[in-house]
Amino acid sequence: MRIVSVALLLVASLALGGCFEGKQGPTGPAGLAGSPGPKGDKGDPGDRGPAGPAGPAGARGDAGAAGAAGAAGPAGPAGAASGRVVTCTGATCAVKCNANEVLVSARVAPEGGACKFTGASSADCEASGEAKAYGFCATAN
Repeated sequence: MRIVSVALLLVASLALGGCFEGKQGPTGPAGLAGSPGPKGDKGDPGDRGPAGPAGPAGARGDAGAAGAAGAAGPAGPAGAASGRVVTCTGATCAVKCNANEVLVSARVAPEGGACKFTGASSADCEASGEAKAYGFCATAN
């Protein structure tokens, strides 16, 4: 019974402990700040930031070495067996080839006139000023 009485008194003292205190007084002044504590551990790295703006363009580089020569192309078709240039001067003149030749082209140089073909081996030309008429005669094969 003694144990029960002690237990009952203990519970009663805890329950009634606050009833017999006086009125609470005003809050006292704050105390002095304590000394700083030790430095903490290093934190985790943060997220990577956005890329910055592009920098200025660099100086132009030196030219590269010249490339190797390309392969030779195929041979062209055979040209005329032979040919010659004929000329004529004057306001009106005729460019004429020999009987075994064909007149390939006829023109006036420098510009200032024109030639008109009159056959396979001749052309009549009109020139102005110091212009000359030129024709190319090729040997017929």
